[in-house]
Amino acid sequence: MKPIIVAIICVFLVLGIVIMQSNSSGGDVKPEKVKMEKPNNAVIESVGISGIWVRLALLEGRPSAAYLKITNFNADNITLISVTSEKFDRIEIHTHLMEEGVMKMREIDELIVKPNETVELKPGGYHLMLFGLKDKLEKGDKFPMTLKFKGLEEKQIEGIVGQENLK
Repeated sequence: MKPIIVAIICVFLVLGIVIMQSNSSGGDVKPEKVKMEKPNNAVIESVGISGIWVRLALLEGRPSAAYLKITNFNADNITLISVTSEKFDRIEIHTHLMEEGVMKMREIDELIVKPNETVELKPGGYHLMLFGLKDKLEKGDKFPMTLKFKGLEEKQIEGIVGQENLK
């Protein structure tokens, strides 16, 4: 038999074994937790948080902004209702809206993430506004932030100043 035919038969046999094993394990398995490798990522029950970074204000006294990705591995919606940090007086959840041809930022009460979807908080979209910096922060500094989701425990994450890491 020619080597190419043998190779094709082997590929089909391996594919058949893989398909049979996946069917015998119950088909689709939805992970409840995903282990992230980077130090500025966190796993929150069945919520993945990644790419956390903070852009400090250019002028002292002005608000800063924080960005991250929130992934929902639940079968139901999850809702981010607040964020706090000991480094800031208050943190608001914001979005950008077009009003009469002008792009404006607006605070929102909550941010809903649908099942098996990721919402990216990024410049020009959803983001966190950080008001009242209490202590000086510089590029590379890390500080704790607490995310509160409706129906879930408060969760700690680590903000990283000036490090865009949206992977």
